[in-house]
Amino acid sequence: MSEETTAIPSCREVVENLEEWSEGRLEPGSERPFAKHLELCPPCAHIASGYQALARVARAALAVEMPEDAKERLRRRIAARLKGNQ
Repeated sequence: MSEETTAIPSCREVVENLEEWSEGRLEPGSERPFAKHLELCPPCAHIASGYQALARVARAALAVEMPEDAKERLRRRIAARLKGNQ
């Protein structure tokens, strides 16, 4: 039994590392204990599921391109306000 085992993280550790987990950036060897915790802890699994859903929505929102005519209107309004404030 020379295989080293890593302790399952606490709920606090799971919540603090959700960003790293969802982006696949957990420290090497931490993925399996993290996944085990989520398997055994419904409250943390629920939080993780919500975190992943929020991340998907945010990525989708960032992928939306503003139409060129809207960009131009925005530029004109900003320029007009900047002129008015000088």
